[in-house]
Amino acid sequence: MALVDQSLVMLTPAHDAPIERGTPGSLEVRFVAASTFLGVPPFMNRAARGRKLLDDVLVSPLFAKAPLPFQGSVWMRAAELARKEQRTDDARRYLNEIVSRNAPQADRARAMLGGPTS
Repeated sequence: MALVDQSLVMLTPAHDAPIERGTPGSLEVRFVAASTFLGVPPFMNRAARGRKLLDDVLVSPLFAKAPLPFQGSVWMRAAELARKEQRTDDARRYLNEIVSRNAPQADRARAMLGGPTS
């Protein structure tokens, strides 16, 4: 966890440049950190930080320019979190975004919405 925290502290505007697969490095680091923090046991007290980081990725101006597969991964994680927190409308909004953009996760999003998978 300390290394994840350290990587977040080290981010600078230089990390906004696209890296592997065309995704800005700063978004990749924040998304990995968010997913990690949201996935650890509650006693580690990282869920709030994970939610904030996920929200930061979603509202970043860089996110709109990120490759669709990355966007789909972020929307899917946001939908899963919204479902867990019983924010049904938010979950549906993220899943519909995946389907409407035909992201690689569209079949899974359709299944989560209860619609056809083809």
